[in-house]
Amino acid sequence: MEVDENLYIATHDGNEAHKQLRTNGHIQIIAKKRDTREWLRITGFAEECNDIELKRRFMEECPVLIKHYGKATSKHYLLFKITASKVEFK
Repeated sequence: MEVDENLYIATHDGNEAHKQLRTNGHIQIIAKKRDTREWLRITGFAEECNDIELKRRFMEECPVLIKHYGKATSKHYLLFKITASKVEFK
């Protein structure tokens, strides 16, 4: 989700990814467009965000999160703000 030119990602506390992000916030997000050679890479830093209103907004924009977490205050529902240092399109 993008809010005020900031990128946010959601995850939960039952995976290894959240542990790695909390220990070392350096991150790369890579996506490839299907059936092409086009891709996007975002390099940056992830910082945990505990803003309940942003978590609610994320749930509104991605309703599947409600199925997984029930409510924005769930202790298992984590939100990270990504500060991009480099963005590449190929």
